[in-house]
Amino acid sequence: MIRKHDSLIHQILAREIPQYVIDERIRNILNFIKFGIESGIPANGKEDEDNNTAETSAFIRQLADDAIVLLKNENSILPLKPEENICLIGPGAVERRTTGGGSASLNSYYHTSVADALKKKLGHDVPFAMGSLIAKNLHDLGEVVTNPKGKGFDVKVYKESFDVPEEKRTLLENYSIDVSNLLLFDYDPKGCENSTYYMQLEGDLTPDKTGEYSFREQCLGTAQLFIDGKLVIDDKTKQGLSSGIFASPISSPQIVNVKLNAGQKYHIKVEFGSGMTFTARKDSAALVTDSASILNFGYIFHKTDEEYIEEAVELAKKSDKVILCVGTSLDYESEGFDRSEMKLPGNQEELVSAVLKVNKNVIIVNQSGTPVSLPWIDNVPAFMQAWFNGMEAGNAIADVLYGDVNPSGKLPLSYPKRVEDNPAFLTFKSNNGQCVYGEDVFAGWKFYEKRKIAPLFPFGFGLSYTDFTIDNIATKLDGENLEATVDVTNTGKVTGKEVVQLYVVPPKTTTAVDRPLKELKGFAKVELKAGEKKTVKIEVPYKYAASYFDVDANQWHAEKGEYGVLVGDSSSSEKFLESTFTLEKDELWSGL
Repeated sequence: MIRKHDSLIHQILAREIPQYVIDERIRNILNFIKFGIESGIPANGKEDEDNNTAETSAFIRQLADDAIVLLKNENSILPLKPEENICLIGPGAVERRTTGGGSASLNSYYHTSVADALKKKLGHDVPFAMGSLIAKNLHDLGEVVTNPKGKGFDVKVYKESFDVPEEKRTLLENYSIDVSNLLLFDYDPKGCENSTYYMQLEGDLTPDKTGEYSFREQCLGTAQLFIDGKLVIDDKTKQGLSSGIFASPISSPQIVNVKLNAGQKYHIKVEFGSGMTFTARKDSAALVTDSASILNFGYIFHKTDEEYIEEAVELAKKSDKVILCVGTSLDYESEGFDRSEMKLPGNQEELVSAVLKVNKNVIIVNQSGTPVSLPWIDNVPAFMQAWFNGMEAGNAIADVLYGDVNPSGKLPLSYPKRVEDNPAFLTFKSNNGQCVYGEDVFAGWKFYEKRKIAPLFPFGFGLSYTDFTIDNIATKLDGENLEATVDVTNTGKVTGKEVVQLYVVPPKTTTAVDRPLKELKGFAKVELKAGEKKTVKIEVPYKYAASYFDVDANQWHAEKGEYGVLVGDSSSSEKFLESTFTLEKDELWSGL
């Protein structure tokens, strides 16, 4: 990830990067520029919200509805009924869970929380307890402060430092932002020198309750936080050194507790110097770019973990059913780094265990991009995997909880029982700079099948509020395609969608290479009313269905022989429909 001119020149001169690779990359950049010009979008055009329409929201909500996977629903505890006495517990109920971190994130037009969605659906607030904190940077101050221009912080970027009187500083940029966690790896305001600039963020905070609040700050650069003009965090005159993402350095966390009164307006100001001012800076090779800067600061009403859990337990005692929202966040799942463990962050595992002791009717809603450990899953009657589902995430969760939408999502991965079961467990990390991809073709669910390790929830699995049967398989080779048809019937009482999945088994005569026991090659999603039956056809090019990559030939190899065809509702269907097709000769081919 080193994006530096001198490093690249060194690699070219050392012949680590051939000239043709540089040419290919430049050609891709030029093609991208050509695409941008032909799009008709003006260069440096002003952002707008022309696509923030009711139609856009409805489409994104449908995508989120369809993506939710119901993994457990004992005794049909779901869907809920509006008249039931419920409560809402967990950080995921109120915090933003739209995307993962790094390049997996972007600013959405808005976001919906589970708490707000349930209030809108039921017409009243649902009793809520936080139960646990997981945000590394606490709550984002940008979401709650205001400035004379509106919501968020008023930001002024200067060429000169804050030691220079404001009237003598050169203003480079002025805008508003609604976040206080800033990853500024390529931010280089026009007019600054040597990637050095000074950013002032100002906004007014009005707490809704009196008490002690924790403020936290970290930066790659220098920063000072003021409340009503009083310096409360000084991450400038003396900095400790910690590690950030992409192997970049960052200052040690600064945490301070401040007493605030409900309804009183407090002026928040942060004075930040870019990464070039970092006093605890390591050598520049540790940075992703010379212009790299990071500023993270947030706040939270101060309570101990025990107090948060105790509050949640007391609320659960008073409720018939508990919706417990757990999960990760962009602090833990990002494009730029891997998770270090499967355990839920913070004290969420302890929170669930404590709530289960006083109320057995717990519905777990997990918002994460990848599996998490579930040590209490046998004692939980309902479990929903809700992912990071975009700006309509909260509404989609409420839709499925109350049966306005029948869940139809299927797992795109396996949910292991423990982290040690993962196929990459032994070779996950670098050994003195060497990385081994030991899974080979047995990545994910194909590893579990080969090793006969039962996952907690298998690839392709997902429940519905209705039932389906799949019957009458027929397969044939039709020109370039393998074609399979089955009859799907909704045998339940409500409309629902089923995902029919087609797996191909390699010939028993295969000896040249080790192949998975079966591979997913096609699927189709069908919606059926109660009692309705439809014939579903799945087509896939036979080359894709049969081939493996032949390293010796450096081509794809469709091997002759008899292939098995399995059609079901997951990779571990209780009753697969079986068929076969035969290739009469070997075929080598390149390209996709």
